[in-house]
Amino acid sequence: MVPPPSETEIEEKDNTTDAIQFSAAIGSGVAVSALGTKIALLTLGFGTKGIVAGSVAAGLMGPVTVAGSLMATAQSLGTISTVGMLLGPIGIIGGVVGFGAICTYKIAKTLYEEEETEYKEECSM
Repeated sequence: MVPPPSETEIEEKDNTTDAIQFSAAIGSGVAVSALGTKIALLTLGFGTKGIVAGSVAAGLMGPVTVAGSLMATAQSLGTISTVGMLLGPIGIIGGVVGFGAICTYKIAKTLYEEEETEYKEECSM
């Protein structure tokens, strides 16, 4: 018969699971934000070779597009490759969002478990 796992083994397994969850959340955040941004820009007409004729982006172009404006920024982001999006600022923002999401989940789960334990202790009295 196999003996039950020790406290150390259980703790190590929990730490491994946490590491996997954190990595998955960060990776998902990076991928979703980068790919989502790229798809949205392409859909609006901000292509890798510039603004696509007849697109929404072309319709939004004014006679003068000021450097640093939303239009100029979107045009610049449109020219970045998908890999560039994954590794660049958009990917970093997505990673931070993914990390924040998993941290929020872990905190909420811990608070819920603590409250549940207190409730069970009160009910057993």
